[in-house]
Amino acid sequence: DLARIPKCFPNAKRVWIALLRRQDGLASSLYAEHLKKGLIAYPQDEAQVYGPEFLDHWERLRMIAQASQDDEIVVGSFEVMKRDLVANFLARMGCHTDIAAPAEKEERQNVALPAKALGALRLINALPRRVSWRMREALIDLAKSRPGLFGTSRLEARVPSELLAQYERGNRT
Repeated sequence: DLARIPKCFPNAKRVWIALLRRQDGLASSLYAEHLKKGLIAYPQDEAQVYGPEFLDHWERLRMIAQASQDDEIVVGSFEVMKRDLVANFLARMGCHTDIAAPAEKEERQNVALPAKALGALRLINALPRRVSWRMREALIDLAKSRPGLFGTSRLEARVPSELLAQYERGNRT
């Protein structure tokens, strides 16, 4: 509940940072995460994450503004800031540090499961919970430990263009 944050820190100078992600990438990521957690099962599909509670940035920013009272709100692009989230976060907060970055920075690899593994999770999630959670964990571990076993194709968002147009206003804020 966002309204609780100002109450917890009533005298603090608060800055809210909202990172907005393109809705097509957000929908793909949410769908994969919901499958991994067992929240989506056959016959449900990716349309489960197309609702405004997930994709309407304008509404999300409105809720933050309402909860934040007179706090500062900084809006940034997830795609731009994710490359070095901590440094970008600190810069947005106005914190400038002279700490040198490590000489060799380990490149973060995309840990997204292949589309076939996600399809298998969708079927597994339709089974009774007492067995599906074990199978889900085993499949995720298998897919991560043996890259290529389920192919290499990634899930592509199939968010209908008319749905993306509906949320266009939130993309421009």
